[in-house]
Amino acid sequence: MMTNSLEKILLFLFIMCVQGHGQNLDVEGGALFRMPTGYLVTGTPRINEGPAWQFYTPDGSRWDAYAAIGNLGMVFTDSQTPVGQRFRITANGTVAVNKGLGGAKGGLHIKQFDYQPDADGIFLEHPSGGNSWNTLIDILFDYQFSFDGNTRAYISHIDGSHHAVSDRRLKQDIHSISSVLPAVRRLNPVTYKFKSNPSVDFNSWGFIAQEVEEIFPDFVQEKEGLKTLAYDNFAVVAIKAIQEQQEEIEELKKRIDQLEKPK
Repeated sequence: MMTNSLEKILLFLFIMCVQGHGQNLDVEGGALFRMPTGYLVTGTPRINEGPAWQFYTPDGSRWDAYAAIGNLGMVFTDSQTPVGQRFRITANGTVAVNKGLGGAKGGLHIKQFDYQPDADGIFLEHPSGGNSWNTLIDILFDYQFSFDGNTRAYISHIDGSHHAVSDRRLKQDIHSISSVLPAVRRLNPVTYKFKSNPSVDFNSWGFIAQEVEEIFPDFVQEKEGLKTLAYDNFAVVAIKAIQEQQEEIEELKKRIDQLEKPK
């Protein structure tokens, strides 16, 4: 009976070494080891024939693991044939998840099980276990981003445009923005190159975060000791500034009309 993870690894390496020397290793007569939770591994470990391992859960469900030559690589399937395969490491190092038959169309190929933001796609969990990000293709074929199961944004599959969630029902403490035109006039648009890549043959356009922080402090955050800038906010400021300018233009037109009236 296997007593720890190291022994399991050594058994696997031994099987691989024996097979590599042109020999066959068959271990029969019951389980190789029994997990504490009741999961059972049975079968005849073989490198050239499948299934190499059969995994049985307490409820009787079965998974098979194959190791095969050629482009098949290492396959884990929920049936006795590769048609139901759930995970594959191909011979060239690519990985396919829930792909079924056929190779991966990239280094990592994932076929979703469903469209739910809290149960599908790519799930990234914080080490604390308290928060998570999830990305997936939603039911309308857009690329969706969710935080703790709540949709934050998506990228349109039609034109690649980015859409942030902005529904009134999700917001509180809503206040109109006061005059921004004087502040906008203080902004200092610049061109620049990043020190990490100074040899590029074009300039980047934008602002300096420290300068913007003095004018619009809500636009600037700090992460890992570096200032960051929410460039999307400038679109809102630009609209507000245009509105203010238009009000000034309308007022000036009224004054001109008054001056041009016959006396």
